[in-house]
Amino acid sequence: MSLIAPSMTTEQTPDEPLSIADFQASGYEALLGSDSEDDFLAVSNRLRAAATAAQEAGEARSAAVLTLLADVTSMTLEPDDKLTPFRPLAQFGDRRSAIPADFSDEQIALFAAVAPTLAQRHLRARLADLVWLRGRKHGIANALLAIDAYRETPPDPATWFSFGRSYWIRALKLALSIGAAAGTRRADIEASLTSAVLALPDDGVIPLQAAKILLTNNLGEGKRADIAARLEALAVAQAAARSYDSAIAYFDAAAMWQKRAGDGAKAVQLAIEAANCWEAHGDAGGPASLHFFENAIKVLRTVPGASRAHYNIEQRLDALHGKVRAAGQVVVEQMKPLQTEPVDITELVDRARTMVRGKAPLDALAAFARLYRGPQVTAMHATARDQLNNSIFRLISGNAVMSAQGLTIARQPAAGDGVAEAEAAIRAQVVRDYQILIGLVTTAEIAPALAVLQLEQSYTIWDFEALCARSPFVPPDRVDLVAEGLYAGYCGEMVHAVHVLVPQIENIVRVHLQAAGAVTTTTSPDGIVMENGMSNLVKAPQMLEVFGENLTFELTALFCDQNGPNLRNEVAHGLVSRHTCESAAGVYAWWLAFSVMFRSFWMEKQASATADAAPPPAPAEEGGA
Repeated sequence: MSLIAPSMTTEQTPDEPLSIADFQASGYEALLGSDSEDDFLAVSNRLRAAATAAQEAGEARSAAVLTLLADVTSMTLEPDDKLTPFRPLAQFGDRRSAIPADFSDEQIALFAAVAPTLAQRHLRARLADLVWLRGRKHGIANALLAIDAYRETPPDPATWFSFGRSYWIRALKLALSIGAAAGTRRADIEASLTSAVLALPDDGVIPLQAAKILLTNNLGEGKRADIAARLEALAVAQAAARSYDSAIAYFDAAAMWQKRAGDGAKAVQLAIEAANCWEAHGDAGGPASLHFFENAIKVLRTVPGASRAHYNIEQRLDALHGKVRAAGQVVVEQMKPLQTEPVDITELVDRARTMVRGKAPLDALAAFARLYRGPQVTAMHATARDQLNNSIFRLISGNAVMSAQGLTIARQPAAGDGVAEAEAAIRAQVVRDYQILIGLVTTAEIAPALAVLQLEQSYTIWDFEALCARSPFVPPDRVDLVAEGLYAGYCGEMVHAVHVLVPQIENIVRVHLQAAGAVTTTTSPDGIVMENGMSNLVKAPQMLEVFGENLTFELTALFCDQNGPNLRNEVAHGLVSRHTCESAAGVYAWWLAFSVMFRSFWMEKQASATADAAPPPAPAEEGGA
């Protein structure tokens, strides 16, 4: 494989332009292999090796021909892409293998002359298609030649999976693009694909894929009912053989064809059959049962209201939700912790203890509040982006987040699915990294320093009330509750602390957003005003203005992101356990509330001290303005 710079053409040719005679003299036919060989990469490698040998033997013109053909055969065919059907085989940085734009006008003209003379259908189709793609001046005959060469491959199991499917799609795209100039070719392709659906024996894939090609391109109009019936018959056969994945695919395809044929009721019936297969797949057991039951629910939810009673949809959904809970519990029980190499945190523990040890009560609290400066969100996003870009697995597959009750509460898409999906995957990765980070901070710094405070100091709830009363962070009417939660955490009663503080943190966010002019309520159509929950509050544009980027992220990731601890929703719905309250997330949430409260108190205290130390203003002169 030859890698070239994007701005270069393919290998340089001799001064004299290449001709058909040079092609014939190069001996390329022997290197192409049989007409049934589909591996263009193997052909390209043989051609390139022969080009090297010809160059070493001083046969420059043969070497140029073989190199040119090696570049042509190295490209991969993406038949569904109308604009760029040929892609480079490989790309590394600013270098890549050949693409159509790399070939010069003279080379394209040579391909136009050579293509009709070729016996092998693969290379004939490739050269003619390339000529038509690069320009129209060589005539529509090249498009027709490419279509006919592609159609020489029959739509049967011997060729479909390797190259036949791509050839038929590309032939159809070309025929549709040139309209009436294609003659009967579009209709011929339609007839061949329809026959592949209706007449080919059930091999599990070809009728399904041929039907999809027809449906995608709005073909098969006169055979819609026949195609739907054939797909349904194949689906029933696959279901009877317990090949549920194939059965579901066929039922889904049959439903789409029935909908296209105008029979909505039959389409609903077929969709329900697909849901039955999902459920049967889940009933068969295995680690994916939860996923299968969830898919069955997803399908049944699409059943329109007029048909729901007839098919007992609500009862079916209730039963499936029960199966989801049972399967989820099995999955949770089967999960095993993933252990990594141990990390020595001795230095961090000693530093945290030293920061608060032997200090006056207020100074000890000040040191405790600044143990950790918080996450740097911008840097974390950059790190997460690099991690995902370097992970093939995360680029091609997503993942799911499960609650302690075995329910799927969040899904992340594959990072390579698109821009929006990549950003969602990065966000989820940042939240996961944040959980690891606060786990380390809590274990290595907060917990050891708290133990020193408990040993050396004797704070009371009134001490915490005094601090909260002077903290701008705490609303005046919630001083007692916030102080109660903070004092409970200081005493090691994290269950008490979490249950008191989490709702108060939501209220604190609401109060400060209201002060910044944010609307924190929603009015229903009948005029009922409802307070927004924290999950919606953190989306307000004033969040960054009030709390800053880093604290906004922490309030979101810690309290109301399903990829994280989700403490607000866990507490609100009674799902939080003692284990969660006493976990790193619970302890860190308590410390975060204390730290923000104390730092705002400290800033207020310093501002008051500065104002008290300032000299009084000079009295205004009599008669002054």
